[in-house]
Amino acid sequence: MADITKITPVDIRSDYNVMVAYGDMHIPYHNKKCRDILMAIIAEAQPDYLLSGGDDIDAEAISFYDKDLSQEGTLERDLELFYSFSEYLNDNFPKMKKIYLQDNHLYTRLEKHKKLVSWMQNMKIFTFESLIKADELGWKVYNEFVWRDTILFTHGHEEKGSSDNPVNTVRSNFKRC
Repeated sequence: MADITKITPVDIRSDYNVMVAYGDMHIPYHNKKCRDILMAIIAEAQPDYLLSGGDDIDAEAISFYDKDLSQEGTLERDLELFYSFSEYLNDNFPKMKKIYLQDNHLYTRLEKHKKLVSWMQNMKIFTFESLIKADELGWKVYNEFVWRDTILFTHGHEEKGSSDNPVNTVRSNFKRC
């Protein structure tokens, strides 16, 4: 039997990248305990990549749904909370690459407003990347992200299918591949 005290430990991180994926935080309505668990996982795993599946920002203020006064938040407040979250990630995990998938809360709502208000269409300040300060805070924004030609990550908000049955939505999305 081999003496296990003489076995050299293998550093798997030299051969593999580690990714932590999460989604639908919905700032400012996020569950702070869940966010703290996510931060603990990131601290433990020290991932090379962090992938947000989208909807980090709820953006209720620009939704087209009827709202009562208790729901009238501001987009600026939501963005400021997201900036703080991103700055925390940058300060504590400076080497980690961050990926953000376009979503149906901020991205799609913003695009709908831009279609309705012509003067917003060509203003750089009203791009998704500008609003989340993607360059400044180190986020790469994609509609979909393919990991090592193996896994496709997408928020899925643009695809056809029944929102009542996510399994059928996934099936219909990938029949076209």
